[in-house]
Amino acid sequence: MRREEVKLGPHLEKQLTSSKLTFQMRPQLNQLWSDSAEVTKMALMPELKTCVNCGHRVSSTATQCPSCDSVYLFGSTCKICGRDSSEKDGIAWPPQYRSGRRLSPLYHRSCADLVLPIFRPNCYVCDADLRPPGGDRYAALLARSYISPHGNAAPCPSCGEKHPFGFFTSCSRCEFALPESDMSSPVKKSDGDHHYLHRSCARGCTGILLRIISS
Repeated sequence: MRREEVKLGPHLEKQLTSSKLTFQMRPQLNQLWSDSAEVTKMALMPELKTCVNCGHRVSSTATQCPSCDSVYLFGSTCKICGRDSSEKDGIAWPPQYRSGRRLSPLYHRSCADLVLPIFRPNCYVCDADLRPPGGDRYAALLARSYISPHGNAAPCPSCGEKHPFGFFTSCSRCEFALPESDMSSPVKKSDGDHHYLHRSCARGCTGILLRIISS
């Protein structure tokens, strides 16, 4: 009996050709997948790094240094200057995220001095010193980190003022603490709210704007 040749449609023929190529290339594909899995495994393997606060060698997966107890083992980025910062010379702001899963940025104390040249750690009503024992003016900020007008931090222990630093918020540019003493004039946004900036941050924004206009 004569066997008749069956003609396949172009679509079915393309599928069969593709299946044949896949079958022929299966060993190469298996090797490629194996190599890829090995590379991924090596990339996920922990390695030893150095804690930026004390110099102790720690695992790359560690969340707290066993030597100095710092949770900022690999540092942070100061949002004022854009450089790396460490816990030993930094201020975590806002402080409420420090104990949670999210870590606040660390700001250099020298950078904080630049944006808060006027701030005094005293109640603006009765002038009581609000620094905790042995603490500096930033310790007073961290101890009473309310955000106006709905802050719920401890009031002034002398006169009972709920907002002893006056209006208090975070800078819209660098996001660091912004007490009323170092606040520039608010800039109104399109939605009716306002941008609040340190005086130094406002001058920086003005300089950037002028450079853009002149270019």
